[in-house]
Amino acid sequence: MTQGNWNTLNPADIVEVAVYPPLGIARVGNAPGELDYVTAAEVIGGTPADAGALRDAQGAIKRQAVRFRIYAKLTSGQVRELTLDDDIEIQWRVAVANLKAGWYEFTNALDLPDGLPIPASKRNAETPSGRFRLDITPPLRTIEAAAFRGLSTSLRGASSRRPSTWANCARIRRAGCSSLVGTAGPERAGPAPSRQLSPTTPSGSTT
Repeated sequence: MTQGNWNTLNPADIVEVAVYPPLGIARVGNAPGELDYVTAAEVIGGTPADAGALRDAQGAIKRQAVRFRIYAKLTSGQVRELTLDDDIEIQWRVAVANLKAGWYEFTNALDLPDGLPIPASKRNAETPSGRFRLDITPPLRTIEAAAFRGLSTSLRGASSRRPSTWANCARIRRAGCSSLVGTAGPERAGPAPSRQLSPTTPSGSTT
């Protein structure tokens, strides 16, 4: 990185860099359009962006996207967001997975105190062994934020028992932050994303 757009901030003043939120929840929907989603609330107790438009014109439910940003903690104790406008390189490594088919039935929360949980059986119990085949695990993708600025790419995956793919989408905002958009369902991924990544795209480290 250079100091040209940093308003005299010295890169040596950066103590650590972190992605926020550390945990984000994207939700599925059946609205098929590539842009048929709302962004989840980014503050505690907040509402999703454009919360008044949770459905498309046909009444289908929009997906919920979660936006990830990069922040730097400075030696002064201040915290500031890092974006492409700071003349830095941002590289996202994205790995998503759907492991629900091999998990437990949705009976109740599994972390309830003793005596409260209702016993839950595993889903797809007719598959007692080799249950990893139930997992939908797209390969790791590496996305150069500058190259995908304002664009999106699909993160597709399938299991051996479910050959139809479920496509999540990573969308890079103008500032370089990344939004993960949930799937619209099997064979319902909507229009093709702005750009596709090859399954052989090499992985790398976050810069």
